[in-house]
Amino acid sequence: GRAYDSAKSYESTLADLAKVIDGGMDSAKQYGARLNETATQFAQNGEAMVTAMTNFVQAGYDAEEAFNLVADSTKLMIAGELSAAQSSDLLVSILKGFKAPASEATATVDMLNEVSNKYATNVEQLAIGMAAISPIAKTMNFTMAETAGLLTPVIEVYRSGSEAADALKTGLQQLTANSGAVKAAL
Repeated sequence: GRAYDSAKSYESTLADLAKVIDGGMDSAKQYGARLNETATQFAQNGEAMVTAMTNFVQAGYDAEEAFNLVADSTKLMIAGELSAAQSSDLLVSILKGFKAPASEATATVDMLNEVSNKYATNVEQLAIGMAAISPIAKTMNFTMAETAGLLTPVIEVYRSGSEAADALKTGLQQLTANSGAVKAAL
């Protein structure tokens, strides 16, 4: 009974993928087979990976980019001890915020992991902060590495990526204010 329910759920997930990619169900089954291989490689659930791919396609990536993003988001999920949904959401937010192509996802995940290895922060909090501040950082022409460099010391103290991002957003936005206090400080 469980096997039947699992197969039915997986087929439903494939049908959802087929709705959003070119090639319909045949293409979805091909990607499903590839995603199952990736799931086995990372000891993850194949159905969750198909769902993640569907989410990436719906976020505006083509099918092949979405497939590659699934592997990168899985690495982020494992490194940051995140759920599959949270990992894909954060990766999309960071890439979209920096207007970065999907091809930069691997470097982004590697950078998040490397920073968490060397400093008193973790991948989850750094990714949350990066996702929250990415549009403002991009507007100010900061790279992802520079943004991580701004967030890391704040996260090290306050242990929260969202609080670090909020504080930096406020500070960065105040740099353009025309108040007397800002002018005097600058």
